[in-house]
Amino acid sequence: MPAELDLAHLPRLAADRGQVNIKAPDDDLYALVKPDNAGKGTDPRGELGAALAFRDGVGLPLSDVADLLQGRTF
Repeated sequence: MPAELDLAHLPRLAADRGQVNIKAPDDDLYALVKPDNAGKGTDPRGELGAALAFRDGVGLPLSDVADLLQGRTF
């Protein structure tokens, strides 16, 4: 993760993409998910999507989340 990136900017970068970054409760992994704010709003905070990501083992380290939010691939 680049030193010039302030971690405080990650929530704003995620929000600009319509996503939220959720930390796993037991690991130092994160899920970048899109909450369901439309329609019935079954997952307005993205918690169900994050739970599925963590269950399936596709959580990301914070440095990878930062890279994705800045448009970089890994």
